[in-house]
Amino acid sequence: MPTTANIPERDATAIVLYRKNVPLFIDRHYFDSSETEIFDGSYLIQVQRHRTKNLNLLVQKDLIAYRILSEANDNTPFADWNRSNLRTKVQGAGCTHEIIIQKKLAPGEYFLPAGGPISACPLLIKVIDQGLPDLGFEVK
Repeated sequence: MPTTANIPERDATAIVLYRKNVPLFIDRHYFDSSETEIFDGSYLIQVQRHRTKNLNLLVQKDLIAYRILSEANDNTPFADWNRSNLRTKVQGAGCTHEIIIQKKLAPGEYFLPAGGPISACPLLIKVIDQGLPDLGFEVK
């Protein structure tokens, strides 16, 4: 009989320190197979691959938010983000995420779109002038 013990609850999130071969989604084993180092020192906010609910980000310190987009998605909600010349490669079953965008966020509350409709877009956070152990942000 199948078990649901390892299936994350709907809209679950996890915050992990990013490193190579860490799954970018909480419910899939898809990871960045590129050689880019732009995410080194970042925190990864793992969400379900097909999440549709916005992420509520409470920023306490200046940070840079990175998203990894797929051409298969509607990326218009990210029109005011800066596109990087670097590329990444997160191969999934229905689409590939390759476009890196970024935006500097000051302290405050942000409602970030999940991405879609094919797949949510991975979110990585790099805190500027970070002192451990304080993350500098919360996800609600």
